Amino acid sequence: MKQATKSNNTSKSFSWVFPTLFGVLLSLPIERTLEAAVEGGALVKGDALSDGTTVIPEASATSKAIKWTTADLDPSIFDHNSSTPSRLKVKAAGDYFLAFTGPILQQAKTADKRSQVHFFVKKNGSTTIQAGTARSTYVRHDSDHTESSGHMHLLLPSLSANDYVEIYAKCFDNAAQNSVKLGTASLFLEKIASSRTIFSATATRLVAGTNLNPNTASALQWTQEVADSGFTHSNSSNSHNITIANADKYLVFAKVPLSCADGRGSPQMNP
Repeated sequence: MKQATKSNNTSKSFSWVFPTLFGVLLSLPIERTLEAAVEGGALVKGDALSDGTTVIPEASATSKAIKWTTADLDPSIFDHNSSTPSRLKVKAAGDYFLAFTGPILQQAKTADKRSQVHFFVKKNGSTTIQAGTARSTYVRHDSDHTESSGHMHLLLPSLSANDYVEIYAKCFDNAAQNSVKLGTASLFLEKIASSRTIFSATATRLVAGTNLNPNTASALQWTQEVADSGFTHSNSSNSHNITIANADKYLVFAKVPLSCADGRGSPQMNP
């Protein structure tokens, strides 16, 4: 959407783009010696694209991967090679948690137009992870609004040893006159320990239909990817319900990317 500033209660049709839900029961040790690299984790950062440039490609151009120039990782689980700096490779098969932050800044303004950037995840250079997308990156280029950022938190289930992950970027607005550049982006991956209890699912519709901006609230229908013991869910019956077996503290991430031809729609997500 080129402009989005005012709330509008009129129902407008928003289509789905793989909403995702990821929940995990966390048990964290209170006392632990802190080390440079997180056990089972990797943190990489970079402020340039694969070809060394910083300006995000326009919508009509080819997307580019982010180049990671610093890496703090568990070498038993991950590999990052300076010869392929956009790739973060996993050495062990399993489920992985991904967190990404991609700040963007105004590069140039020559017209009264808006910018938006699409960050997305690819596996092994060719497989686009449908749930791995960040688009809430609106830059107005006016009224001192010159910065924004995209964020992702999701589960990558069943990665194989030697799979690698990359983050790509390109604009998806129609404002070729204005441009934005990449700030210092960060990508965190963590191999989920077998002791963790996790649930992950995707959705493509509501119980009421495919419009994600209805006048009356409706629940998302989930298709599970991972459901450990402790979670009860059916893909075929009442798929909007996820039952938790035990009372405890749960960490939940929910992400609902949207696309719409209408302007100023105002969907909201209610847990």
